[in-house]
Amino acid sequence: MEHISANGAEFEVEEAGAGEPLLLIHGGVIGDAYKPLLSESSLTSRYRVIQYHRRGYCGSSRPPRPFTIPEQAQDALAILRRVCGESAHVAGHSYGGVIGIQLALDAPEAVHSLALFEPAWFPGPAGQAFAKGAGPIIDLYQGGDAEGAVSAFTSAVLETDDWREQADRTLPAGWYEQAIADADTLFEVEFPALAEWDFTAEMAARIKQPLLAVLGG
Repeated sequence: MEHISANGAEFEVEEAGAGEPLLLIHGGVIGDAYKPLLSESSLTSRYRVIQYHRRGYCGSSRPPRPFTIPEQAQDALAILRRVCGESAHVAGHSYGGVIGIQLALDAPEAVHSLALFEPAWFPGPAGQAFAKGAGPIIDLYQGGDAEGAVSAFTSAVLETDDWREQADRTLPAGWYEQAIADADTLFEVEFPALAEWDFTAEMAARIKQPLLAVLGG
């Protein structure tokens, strides 16, 4: 991966393909969740696909504490401008979907279209259901069991018993160990930031770009 400087931090960035730029913003826990898409010819034959490790993941800079959703969006914007120098299609998964929403609000000229895959919005029904069950997961982390917390979190959000087997088939080797190493980012930085993030119907009405929102198994 290439290391670039943007918005006062260092980021790992990787890209593949050619065409209109497509910026991928990964969710919490797994920094390389989008890496398999870099080898999908249906994307790379049409788009310049760009993924980056957000602050606190893999080899990118650690985030300050606190570090808000708008600040995460400024990171994404700085990377987009540094790498593309223009607008891009933006696809965000889970926590990355929230960042994508904020990016579209703060810099609409930089977002050509927006795809949101299960955005991590706590007030929604899925978010409320997850929040109710998050207490024991947080207790594991605060008790010093980062691996147990990562395992419980991943199992909860993927809602399947064979999540580890599926992920091992798809993701790069070492993804699970890296997720445990990055657990501080999720529990100490991103959970608090997400709890403080505000998104209203009025804000949603300001998003004018073509938008695809996906929920499902």
